[in-house]
Order: sequence, then C-alpha cells, then structure tokens
Amino acid sequence: MRTYPLIFTFLLLLTPIGHVSADPMSTFGFGPRASAMGHAATASVDDTSAGFHNPAALAALPLAIDVGYVWTQTDLRLNDRDQGVDENRGVQGGVNVPARIRGLPIAFGMSLFLPDERISRIRARPQYEPRFELFDNRTQRVFINSSLAVEPLPWLAIGASVNFLTATRGGLDMRGFLRQDPRDTSLQTAIDVDFGTIRYPTAGVLLKPTDRLKIGLVWRKGIDVVLDLHARVSGAIVIDPLVYPGSFTIDSFNVALFTPTQVVAGAAWQALDRLLVSVDLGLHRWSTYPASSARIHVGMALEGVNTSNLLPPDTTIDPPVFRDVVVPRVGIEWRSVQLMDFTLDLRVGYSYEPTPVPDQPGATNYVDSDHHLATAGLGVHWDGLAAVMPKPLRFDVAVTRHAMAPRVFAKTNAADLVGDFRATGTIWTLQSALGLRF
Repeated sequence: MRTYPLIFTFLLLLTPIGHVSADPMSTFGFGPRASAMGHAATASVDDTSAGFHNPAALAALPLAIDVGYVWTQTDLRLNDRDQGVDENRGVQGGVNVPARIRGLPIAFGMSLFLPDERISRIRARPQYEPRFELFDNRTQRVFINSSLAVEPLPWLAIGASVNFLTATRGGLDMRGFLRQDPRDTSLQTAIDVDFGTIRYPTAGVLLKPTDRLKIGLVWRKGIDVVLDLHARVSGAIVIDPLVYPGSFTIDSFNVALFTPTQVVAGAAWQALDRLLVSVDLGLHRWSTYPASSARIHVGMALEGVNTSNLLPPDTTIDPPVFRDVVVPRVGIEWRSVQLMDFTLDLRVGYSYEPTPVPDQPGATNYVDSDHHLATAGLGVHWDGLAAVMPKPLRFDVAVTRHAMAPRVFAKTNAADLVGDFRATGTIWTLQSALGLRF
C-alpha cells in the first residue's frame, strides 16, 4: 500500500534524533562551582544551582543572580568510530530571593538550562542497534527548576523544588480513498504534535552542627516518561468496481526519558580557614530502568481479506536488567587567595560512577562502562565595584573530563547481527557563570 511510506515518514519525523536516558543536569552537573568540585555539592553549594543540588541551601543565600554558559566536546566511540552523540551546549542561570515571614528566613529560587540548538530531542532506535545508553542525545532538553527553602532553626534548613523538563508527543490520522490511479486518490491528513512538560520533585535537608561542618541529604524522584506515537489510516481501497473498507494502524511505544531515583548524602568540612573538603555519596536506582527501544504494534483490517499473514511478527527483545549503583564524589576548594582587588578560589574534584549496564552476550546492545570524572575550576571575586555594589562581583569557571573506561561487549552467537564491539569515550565540559550578590 502507498500509505506505508507516509506512515513511517511520520514516525521518523517525530523520532529522528536521539533517545534520552536522563536529564542534562544529572549528567554534566549544574553550576561551575559544583562541577569544579566533582559534583560533590549536596552540603557545599552556595549559589543558585542549589535548587538542583540541594534546595535547602537556598535559605542561607542572599539576593543572587547567576548567568552562565555550558559547552561540551563529546567523543564516544564504538570500535574507534565516533557515534555522533549530541553536544551539551546552552545557557544556564538562576535567581534567589530571600525574605522573612514573622522572623522566619525563607527563600524562593528559580534556575534553568536552555539548550541553544533544540528545545527537545529524542530518537527511538531498533533494539539491536548499539547506543550509549546513559549519554545518547540526552542533553537536548529545556530544564527549569522552582524551589522554596525555609530555615526554622539556625542549624537546620529544609527545602523542596519542582523540576520541569520538556516532553514531546504526537499522532497522525489519515482518511480517504486509495484508487488504482494515484491522481484519483483522496486522503485527508491531520498531524498533532504537542510539546508538554514533565514535573518531578526534589527535597533536601541541610544541617549545620558546627561552624565548620555542614551535612546535607537530598532525594530526587526518578522520572519515566513514555513517548506514545499513534498513526492511523482509515477509509477504503477502490479497485473499480470493488470497494474494500479497512484501516491500518501503527503504535510506537518508547521510553523517551528516564532518570533514576537518587538519594544523596553529603558533608562539607572547613578543615582549615582556607580549605573546604566536600564529599557526596549517592544511591542511583537504575534497577527500575525500563526498555528504551521502541516497541511497535502494527494492525490491519481489510473487509473480505485475511490480513493475519501480511503483518510483521513481533520481534521485541527483553531488555537487560540494570543494577543500582553507589556513586562517590569528592571536591576540594582552597579559598581566599588574594591578588590585588581579586580573591581567588581554587577547586578540584573527582567522582566515580560504576556502570549500571550488565554484560550483554545476547541480542541487545545497551552500551556503557564505568565513568571517571576529573574536574578543576577557579572562582574569582572582584571588589573593584564596591562603590556601587555591596558585595563582590563573582565569576566561576570549571573544566571537567568525563572518561569512560574501555569495555568489550562479546557475543555468544557468532552470527550475531552486530557482533563483538569495543566501547570507549571522553567528554570535555567547560562551564562559566557570572554572579551578582546584593
């Protein structure tokens, strides 16, 4: 039937470019200071990125505005061939507004990430096709965070936030008559594509038992968003003088976005007057990960014709079972290095994330390996505008190197469609931000 190419073209238009496994904040961090310290920010965050890292920390911040940019260079390879995974580039920033209600300190914060190329991007790949499951084009997505924090006691702050991510869904409906002469064919087509939002909460607590120690605890709810595409062709095939009423449907069911539930505990210790040590330990619940490959159901009904033998067989492959992982992170900041009107903060960090993806000797090819993240950064505080600004102008920059340990995926079947392959990868990230405090 001539409608087949039209339907599959529609599906490709809606899913041309990138399965998404998680939001960009969970992958590349948020804010250059937190990123420079190995993303170990649960207890040490001190800027508007707290809405993501630990919303409770907003209660101690002054009126603040941060504006910055994120740039990445991605090189993820299978058998030494670059896979063309998207770069993560865009504007990030935030604002924090403190207040008091009957003497109780509260704060309202908002932060966002705006990719500078696309609003939302996804791709539904065949189940057998290898893909970097935790990275593959997951970054092309608008992120907005809205937070509220309160400090009921001098040593205790509590906060919560709602995170918003873009989502896409759509459908195709075609109705009319198919005739032997294409010029006489009449089809009315309606396409409905909708950009919606996904909302999921984060909650955090920040304890300050001493002047030199902070302890934080954060819970981030996981998200599992389904992309359900539906295409339907209904009407009649006309072969004069016969008319065959019927319909043809395709349903594509795909997990377009997944982030595991996370529980993160952290501590920030002022070991010396100028030395801050920050550590995080997070549990990532990847064991709840569903299959990300598209599951397609095809239906056909044609009056007077047995169509059961015309439909393709169901070739769905059971996905591998991912495992939960524990992620340690550590960051160090050497504060208050004086240089004329400037105060410098030097930062380094490291984190290690074991892969949740098991070996796959069978037909599936979800690719990942252990991740090593090495980071470094600089914070600059400038007092040159003290006459017009009560607090120093702040500039932060971070460079991170995200390396995937080489991993070989070996197949037990010598006739496997893909065969054995080797995965490696490196991602460089540069973040910068200009901050104002009032």
